[in-house]
Amino acid sequence: MKLNHTNLAAVIALLFILFAFPAYGQESNNETLNNISSLPELASWLEKNPPETTSLSGITGQRMLSQVLTSLRQDVDKLRSYLRSNGVIGAKWGTVLLLDELRTTVYQASPNLETLQRIRERFHSHQWGLEVTEIRQVAKDLDSYMHLREAIEEGYDPSDDLKEAVSRLIVILKKSNQSTFNSISELNGIVSWLEVNHQAPEVCLTVRRLTGTGKYNFYAQVSDNLVLKFLNRHVDQTQQVTEYIVGRPQSGRIRTVGDTRGKLNPDPNKINLSIILNGVASGNMVSQARNITVTSATNNQLSAVKDIYFDGKQLTSPPARSNVQIKSTITGINSPGGLVQSAATNRINELKPQADAEAAYKARARVESSMNKEVGDMIVKANARFQQATELYRARGIYPDPFDCSTTEHALKFSAFISDDIPIITHPVPETPENSDVFIAIHQSAIMESCKTMLADLRGNQRVFMTIAKNMLPEEAYNEMAKNAAQKDEANVSSGYIYFNAQYPVNVQFTNNTIFFDVRIDAFQGNDSSSPKEIPMNLSAAYKIDRIDKNGVWFVRIKEPELVPRDFETETRRLTTQETTLRNRLQKELKDSFPESFQIKPRKLDEMVDNSDPDSVKVTGTLRPVAAKAANGWLTINWQLRE
Repeated sequence: MKLNHTNLAAVIALLFILFAFPAYGQESNNETLNNISSLPELASWLEKNPPETTSLSGITGQRMLSQVLTSLRQDVDKLRSYLRSNGVIGAKWGTVLLLDELRTTVYQASPNLETLQRIRERFHSHQWGLEVTEIRQVAKDLDSYMHLREAIEEGYDPSDDLKEAVSRLIVILKKSNQSTFNSISELNGIVSWLEVNHQAPEVCLTVRRLTGTGKYNFYAQVSDNLVLKFLNRHVDQTQQVTEYIVGRPQSGRIRTVGDTRGKLNPDPNKINLSIILNGVASGNMVSQARNITVTSATNNQLSAVKDIYFDGKQLTSPPARSNVQIKSTITGINSPGGLVQSAATNRINELKPQADAEAAYKARARVESSMNKEVGDMIVKANARFQQATELYRARGIYPDPFDCSTTEHALKFSAFISDDIPIITHPVPETPENSDVFIAIHQSAIMESCKTMLADLRGNQRVFMTIAKNMLPEEAYNEMAKNAAQKDEANVSSGYIYFNAQYPVNVQFTNNTIFFDVRIDAFQGNDSSSPKEIPMNLSAAYKIDRIDKNGVWFVRIKEPELVPRDFETETRRLTTQETTLRNRLQKELKDSFPESFQIKPRKLDEMVDNSDPDSVKVTGTLRPVAAKAANGWLTINWQLRE
C-alpha cells in the first residue's frame, strides 16, 4: 500500500501520541510531585491522581524480590564486618544471631523460608543490644524479603488494599498540621505498607521529603561568651631548659608569662576555634665550654596558635604554629686571662646572629611542644569523656550520623536529625533568643525516636526502667524519681516484666507549654508466668512548664499518671478482670516513677568542670535557665551566663 504525505503525517502523529504522551505524562507527574510543598497539598494531588497498582506477579515481582534479596545480602555482610570489628563481644552476638547460617542461607538462589523464620526470631528476641543500627537493618530486610516472598508465592493482589491505604493516607495528610500521635503512627504504618509491598514509590518519597521541615529535630547553640571562658586564661610557668646553641651546651630557667585567648573561626562544616598565646619568655642562660663561662639574659616575645576542630564525632587538632622575636644580651664572660676573654668575647659576638636564630627555633619548638602537649592531653580526655557520654546512644544506634556542626563568629551550632521512621515536623527549629549563652531545641519526634530505639520490643522491669530513665531524663527529674522508687518495699519492686510497644513505645507531645506523653505497653509477664500476656495499655502523664525563678524551670504534673487499656472508653466497656489485675499491680509502681514536680536548676560552672586539676582553666559563673517553652512540637530551653 502506498502512503501519501497526509497518511504518513497521521501515522507519525499517532505514533507520537502512543509513545510520547505516556512518557510525557509520567514526567509531568514526577515534576508535579517534586513541586508539592506541603502534606495537605499532597492529599489534594492524590485525590486527583490515585496511584496505579504495581503487580507482584510475573517478571515484575521476581525483579523486586531479587532487589530485596540483594539488599539483604549486602546488609548481612555489613553486619558481619561490624561484629568482627568488635572482637569477642561481636563474635558472641554473631553466634546468638546465627549469622553464619543466615549468610549461607541468603546466598542461596532461593533461601529456605523456614530457616529464615527461625533466624528472624533471634533478631526479635527482646534482648538488649538488638537496638544496634546494623542489627536492626538486617531485621528489617528479613521482614521485607519474607513478606514479599510469601506475597508472591500466594499470588497476593494489593489492588484493594492499595485503594484503602491511599484513602486513609489522604485523610491523615489533610489534617497533618494538627497531627496527633495516632495519626503519626498510622502514617508510618501506611507508608511502611506501601514500601514493603512496592506500591506508589514516588508518593512514599514525597511523604518522606515533606515530613521533616528543615530536616533537623535537635538543635543546640553555645555562645562565644561561654566557650571563651574555658579558653581565656593567664599563663605563668617556669621550666628548666638545657639545650645546645652554636655547639655550646647551655642551661637555665625560662619563665613564660602571658595570656591565652580563644577565637571562633566561622566554618559551615565543623566546630572551628583557636587558642592564641601571646607572652614573654625570659630567663638567664649559662654556657660552659672548657674554662670559659658565658652568661646571658633572654627576653623573647612569643605568639602561638593552636586550632581545634570537631566534626560531630571527635575532636582533632593540627600542630601548633608560632612566632618568636629573640632579644638576648651577654651579661658576662669569665675566663682565666684577659687575652682569652677578649678572644672569647669577639668569637661570641661573631656567632650571635647564628645563636639568635637557633635560640628562636628552640623557643618556638618549646612553645609549640608545650601547646601541642597540653591541648593534645585535653583533647584525649575530652574525646574519652565524649565517647563515654554517648556510648549508650551509639550502642543503641541513635547517635545521629551525620551530626552537623558549624561555627559563626559568636557561636557554636549543633544540628541533628534523629529519626528511624517518618516524623511529622511542621514547624522549623525555633529561632535562638538574643543574649543566649546556651540554647537547646528538641522536637517531640526526636524523643519518640530515641525512646523507640531504647525501648522497642524490650522486656523491662523496674530496674530496667530506672536505668533508662537515668540516661534520658534531666538529673533533677531522675533524682526525684529514684527517691520515690527507693521509698517502696523492696519486695514489691519487681512485680513482673512489661513489654513496650515495638512501633512507638512512647508518645510525646509538646504543646501549650505542656509535655504530654504515654508509655505504651503491649504485654505483661509476671514473675510466676512462663509467657507474656498481650494486654495493650498506656501509662499517661503530663507536665506543665509552671514558672521560671531563681531556682530554675519548674515542671509541675497536671494530672495523676493513669494506666488504662489502649482502646478503653468508660462509656463503651468496663475493664476486664485481667486488665484490672494488671492495672492494680503496676499502677502504683509506675506512678511512683513520676514525681509531682521537678526542676531544671541553675548550674555553677565550677561544678561542671574539674577545678581541682592545677592545670585546668579556673572558671566561674552560673548558667541560669531564663526561658522555656513547649509549642508546635518543640521544647526549647534558654540559659544565660551570670557572674
